[in-house]
Order: sequence, then structure tokens, then C-alpha cells
Amino acid sequence: MKHFFLSILISFFYQNGFANYMSDSLIVDKLVTDTILMDYSLIHEVINDSLDIISGEQLENLTNNTLLYNKSYFSDEEINQFIKLTKDELPALEDKDIELKLNAIETTLNLRFTPDIGKQVRSYLYYNRNFIVKMLTKAEYYFPMYEVEFDKLNIPLELKYVSVIESHLNPKAKSPMGATGLWQFMYATAKYKGMKITTLEDQRRDPFVSTQFAANYFQQLYNIYDDWLLAISAYNAGPGNINKAIRNAGGVRNYWVARPFMPRETQQYVPKIIALMLAMYYAEDYKLYPRKPIDGYHDVTQVSIPERLSIKYLSEVLSIDSAYLSDLNPMLIKNLVPSRIDSYKLIIPISSKYIYEEKYALLHDDPYLTVEAKLLEEKFVSSYSYSSSGKYQTYIIQSGDNLGYIAALYACKVSDLQRWNGMNSNFLRIGKKLRIYNNNKVQTTNNSIATIEPKGKVGFTKNEIIESTCYCYAHEIVPGDNLWDIATKYKTSIEKIQSVNNIYRNWKLRLGTHLKIPKN
Repeated sequence: MKHFFLSILISFFYQNGFANYMSDSLIVDKLVTDTILMDYSLIHEVINDSLDIISGEQLENLTNNTLLYNKSYFSDEEINQFIKLTKDELPALEDKDIELKLNAIETTLNLRFTPDIGKQVRSYLYYNRNFIVKMLTKAEYYFPMYEVEFDKLNIPLELKYVSVIESHLNPKAKSPMGATGLWQFMYATAKYKGMKITTLEDQRRDPFVSTQFAANYFQQLYNIYDDWLLAISAYNAGPGNINKAIRNAGGVRNYWVARPFMPRETQQYVPKIIALMLAMYYAEDYKLYPRKPIDGYHDVTQVSIPERLSIKYLSEVLSIDSAYLSDLNPMLIKNLVPSRIDSYKLIIPISSKYIYEEKYALLHDDPYLTVEAKLLEEKFVSSYSYSSSGKYQTYIIQSGDNLGYIAALYACKVSDLQRWNGMNSNFLRIGKKLRIYNNNKVQTTNNSIATIEPKGKVGFTKNEIIESTCYCYAHEIVPGDNLWDIATKYKTSIEKIQSVNNIYRNWKLRLGTHLKIPKN
């Protein structure tokens, strides 16, 4: 009854206007009093009863599921059973059958049947059925992408099969020669064409970008040869080899005429593509079907990332698996999104776009990058003894110097001197300048180490040192010794060793000399 009354009340005010009834105080007072006494939550109940409430995420998913391409697939169990079918259980594949199928393909490519093509087609459809299923499954994601780019340039769509032969549709594929990505671009070619290759990103592994470059490259090659099969051959062997083959063929720009003059590998390249194209084109006739992919081409979208970001953190924000997000973006070598002036374009599932928009503000505070930077900073702070000002002193190496002496002079470690100056050994060259990132300079009881001058014999013979009476150790100088290492070994200072043994600044350590090392 209260629901009914409140509905009438709301309708009453909307239809007639609240202000018009202010003068009828008795009616208004009665209505307002009754309304206030009702549970306020009833208003929400009435509104919700009349409105279809749906969250933003639900609406996004409903739109995607209704409007986007939604293909049905066989189950994995069914496909596994199809793969097991034997040659005797499948339609015939004689040469004449394959030639008929080849001629029925609607394409501008100058296709011809050869016995080696027939042999390869039978191998695919009878004996390598699992491979064809894998390629069909991957093609669900990559082929629509290829076709969009090829259509822009009016390139035959059948050139998409080149990528299957090149990389088996693996964007992270890398050949022994270094060719990388779906289209197997070499480093030099990719850089020349303008593809970005950095420590964090390799656009050869970017499905979208590399396909655009491949399409443009095919178009350029076709403009040279006016024959798509020659263009494909040049993609494999390089224009130089194909130009040579055409010259040897009397200048005829026709693949089948020039083929015998091509490198042996290239002679088989186009027939492999034709055979694979036939196998995938007629796969359903031989009970071979794609499995349902995790995501199809229409199931992903590009979003803008405003600054450097880790895949790990983004996957947590979007509530999706980090390995899956990494697979969608194979161009990111270190799983770090690089920063861009105009933002970075990243691929995410279209089902996660609403969450991305809702939580966009969180992308500016990646805790993993903060931790990474802090750990790196702590490593350098603990490893390097830079002065607080970041300034350095210059020390010029003189005759008789060694790293131990210089380290003691500036109260630092030999390893510090080596790091500061990029040194890989203890070798010093007279006149070379060393950078000292330490403002301290040790002063000794003799004013400074630098003022110690020779005052007779330096060091002792073995018989001159009696450890029990001199309250010292006896140390014989051996190859590789320096005063710093000796002082460190006996837990004393260079100054004490110099003073006891009459060592002056330019004295060179002599093998066999014995030194007194004062005990602490």
C-alpha cells in the first residue's frame, strides 16, 4: 500500500508541479507528513522497480557480446578426434584433385601446380594435421589483422600465408641469423625501414606495426617486378638474387620463368607457401578446424598508457594474468611499457577496457617501478663512495705510486678508485689523471705521505727482523704486493708501515725486501 501511495505521490508532483499546491496547506501538509513517516528506502525501491539498472562493466560486456563477431568452435575433444583421422578416412588427394582445388582459389596470384606442391599438400593434410590445427588457431587472431592492412594497399590477401612459413605465426620467433617476428625482419632491414628497436621494445615483434611494414615492403617489391610471386621471392632472397635470376632468364619478369635461376632455397619457397595455402584453405574438407583462441582479433583493443609502466602492475589493475597480457604485447622485451611523449599504445582485451577507463588514475603510481628505482639507487649508494656534492678531485699519477698508496691518501678503497676511473687492473701510467670522489685527504704525523723523503735504507733483510723483540710482524714483499693490501692484511695503516720501514713516496716495492709490520 505504501508503494502504491508513494508512486501516486511522485506522479502527482511531477504532473501538476509542486509549487502549484503550496497554497493548499492542508493537502500539502498531509502529503508531506505521510511521506516523511515512510521509510526513505521505499523511494529507491520505487525507482529501481521502474528502471533497468546495469553497471558500466556489464553494459560494456553486453555490447561486445551482442555486436562483435562471435564464432562457434568445435570442442577440443572433437578436434582431437578429427586430428586422429587416417588417410583412408579422408577424401582423396591425387595430383589432379589438388590441381582442381588450386585452380578454384579466387586470387590474382599466378599459381601453378607442380608435383612437389602436391606432395607437400598431402603431407600437411594427411600426416601433419596437428600442425595445421595450430596454424588455423593462431590465424584466428593474426589473419584478420593481415587482411585489414593488405586491403588498404590492394595487396592479394593470400600473401598472409608468407608469415606462416616465415614464423609459424609466432611474434617472438627468432631465426639463427637474427631475423625476428611474424615477418622475420633482419635488424638492419628493420632499422632502415624505420622500425623502432630499443632495449625495451622491438617493433619487429609487434604484430600490428610489423604487418604494416611487411605490407609496404610487398607493395614496393611488386612495383619493381610487376609479379607477386617474384615479390615474394625477393622478400625471401633479397632483390639482388632475384634481379640476377631475371637477367639469366632473358629479362622476363615472370616467377615460373625465372625460378630455375634462383637460389635453391628460394626455388622451394613459393611452392611451400602455395602448399600451405592449399592445406589451410581446404582444411575443413579434411576435418581440420581451429580451436577456440583465447582472444580473437575482434576481442582486443588499443589503449593509451601515459607513462612508463610495468606489465605486472597493469595486469593487477586490470585483474588479468600478467603472462597473458605479455603475450598480447610481444614487442615489450622487458615487460615494461616505455614512456612516450604522445603516450604508448598497448593491447588489452576489449572486455577489460571499462576497467582500464575506471582505474586510469592508478596507472600513475606503479609500486614496482618505485621499488625497482629504490633498489637500484641503494645499490649505487652502497657501492660508490661519492662525495655529497658529487664533485671530484684530480690526482696525477707519479713515479712510485700505487693504488694502495693513493687509496690511503684519500681514505677510500682500491676498489673505489678502480670503479671511479673504469680500471680493470692495478696498473698505473705515470701522468694519468685519476678522479677521486672523496673530499677527505689523510694527514699523517709527518705532515703528509707526500712529504716523506728518503732517509737511508728502506726495509730490512730477513735476519734483521726479530719479531719477538720488535713487537712486529715480518713481511716479505712478493709479486703483486702493494702497501694497501699489506696494511689491510695485518690490520694496520700504510702510514705506520712507511714510518717504521723508512719508506718514502716514490719508493717502488722490491721483491725480497722484508718489512716490519707494527702490531696494534
